[in-house]
Amino acid sequence: MTEAQVWTMLGVFTTLMFGMLTIVSVGFVRVLRAEIGRLRSEIGGVRSELHGEAGGLRAELHGGIGSLRSELGGEINSLRSELGGEINSLRSELGGEISTLRSELGGEISTLRSELHGEIGTLRAELSGVREEMRARFEAVDARFDAVGHRIDGIDRDVQMLVQRTFGVD
Repeated sequence: MTEAQVWTMLGVFTTLMFGMLTIVSVGFVRVLRAEIGRLRSEIGGVRSELHGEAGGLRAELHGGIGSLRSELGGEINSLRSELGGEINSLRSELGGEISTLRSELGGEISTLRSELHGEIGTLRAELSGVREEMRARFEAVDARFDAVGHRIDGIDRDVQMLVQRTFGVD
């Protein structure tokens, strides 16, 4: 084999290799696109099923909520009427009890006022007696202070005279 033949063989071999690589990659890409298309159609089917299921569940949920609302509304109305009756009953009972307590407390307060006025009068009389006694004691203490003051003045005069006599100071 000559050199030209070797080069030709290498060129043919390289061309065959590139051709084979192109055919295999084109086939692989076609298969990959076909599989992706099939996955898209399956996902679309699952999506439509889920939308249908969600719509059904939504309708069921709205129906259940509506029935619960009506039941709760009825229960609340019945409780309101029961509580209204009980509250009115309690109001009337409390009104009676309060009026009874007012009358009892009014009598007690009147009694306590009269007792308190009597005690205050007694205390005033005792205080006036204590005031007179304190006034008399204060007058006695004032008289003693005056007597002590006169004695101190006399002692002061005597001390001054003694100082004058002893030291001859005028």
